[in-house]
Amino acid sequence: MMRLWLAKAGVFIGSSWRVDENRIHELTGTNSDELAALAGFSQEQRAFLLALANTGEVKMQPANIIRDLAASVYSVRFPDKSLPKAILQPLRDAGYITFEKATDGRGAKPTRVAPTEKLNADIVEPLFNQLRAQLDPRLIELLKTPLASVIGELDSSERHRAGLALEALAFKLMRILGMEYIATRLRSVPSTGGAEIDLLFHSARLVYSRWQIQCKNTAYVCLDDVAKEVGLTYFLKSNVIVMVSTGEIGADARRYANKVMQDSNLCIVMIDRHDIEAVKTNPASIAAAFRREAGSAMAIKTINIEKAL
Repeated sequence: MMRLWLAKAGVFIGSSWRVDENRIHELTGTNSDELAALAGFSQEQRAFLLALANTGEVKMQPANIIRDLAASVYSVRFPDKSLPKAILQPLRDAGYITFEKATDGRGAKPTRVAPTEKLNADIVEPLFNQLRAQLDPRLIELLKTPLASVIGELDSSERHRAGLALEALAFKLMRILGMEYIATRLRSVPSTGGAEIDLLFHSARLVYSRWQIQCKNTAYVCLDDVAKEVGLTYFLKSNVIVMVSTGEIGADARRYANKVMQDSNLCIVMIDRHDIEAVKTNPASIAAAFRREAGSAMAIKTINIEKAL
């Protein structure tokens, strides 16, 4: 009887039992990745607010950088000249942001924006509440601190503290990119063959992808480090490997990663200390680093297609 009523509402696809998720979202007025607090905003306003929240910063940031980050991560297009009126003013009126208008003339400063306590209460805290049962409480506390402070903890003399800080950094970077958390430090034999992986994230935008993140608080990432992650993709069903290192990525590791990308559908992203230093002052710069890596992967795979033809 329940199925018949749901069928009348168009919840099922044809005569099958397959659920039409888009129809459910139409009926409920929500998206699967949307918080209740965002329901009344436009797609562009929601994207801007989420991008700002995911940076984890409480200080003023250039609004154009947050706009570009939101456009990149959530695939939305913003108005060219009416950002304050179309996006910032409605969000300020709702109590989620404050902003300082741009100055005029030569050397003018761009409009700057900062989150409010309401944004933290309605958007950031609910996200953390979903994670409390899955993460170390000490990691949750680090996730609540600004990126610059987390990066400072990487040099802690307490090895465990430094390890948590590195995981928090990787976690924050993936959240900035709008990824959804799956698990931390998997050790079970069925899932990883007895090996260990630091973080797993996934995304269902357009197509499903699983991201495998390895954090290395070492001076050097070598070929063997990358090879181990490539081997784990068989167990974890990953599409993307992200190597996050506080040191350098070795030339042998990069050559090996390029070869793997040529010969498979895997993408391997390398984030080193130069990227981390850039993120310290501008969290949104991580999007540029990922675009750089995506461009490199595309060039490698394009060359491979040309050879095949």
